[in-house]
Amino acid sequence: MATGAEPTGAEPKLDAGRAQFQARIINLKSSQIFARTLIFALTCIGAFQAVAALDRDPRDLSPLAVLRPDRRSGFANGLWKYDRYKQLESLDARRRIVVADLKGPGVIRHLHITRHVPPDLMARGIVLEIRFDDAPELAVCCPLADFFGDGCNGKAMNFSTPLIECAPWSYNCYFPMPFKRRAQVALRNDTDRNAMSYFYLEWENLPEWNPQLGYFHATFQRKLF
Repeated sequence: MATGAEPTGAEPKLDAGRAQFQARIINLKSSQIFARTLIFALTCIGAFQAVAALDRDPRDLSPLAVLRPDRRSGFANGLWKYDRYKQLESLDARRRIVVADLKGPGVIRHLHITRHVPPDLMARGIVLEIRFDDAPELAVCCPLADFFGDGCNGKAMNFSTPLIECAPWSYNCYFPMPFKRRAQVALRNDTDRNAMSYFYLEWENLPEWNPQLGYFHATFQRKLF
């Protein structure tokens, strides 16, 4: 007569089920740990990117809302001597005009000029010159259209970027151009035809000069067309 209970086969199934259940718990805990680690990593990355964006990302427009009472903005224009601007000088044939002579420290924020007609003559017949701090060499010496990204002799398609724009009938440049003591902006007409156009720039003073600021430079080299 047997004294113990006969095996029914339920215990191995129970052990297997318990093992599967424990494995699921381990996997669940591992998944939770992984998820928490991932969330933490993404949070750190997001915070790092947010801080970096405040310092370097040009697409961040939040500084526009910051009031700067220690800075003043300035405006200079030229070339258009008609209707309301009869006192301005025009860029006649073989003439050079200084359209802005600024006292620093400051930074040029925006250059704007209307396109000239005919474009195949004026696009490279008019030259933009910019000199900083009375340097012996020009920082910018470039045909007008090429400076604004129109490398097709005034016939490029319209485009818009955060720094340069080739708009219908006008060019815009938003590259910041800091200067410590002085900035002179001039336009030179190398053609035998009077140019009819309008130019203006916007700039602001700086409370003090930052030695980490660099000077903007642009030159033109014609190699292909």
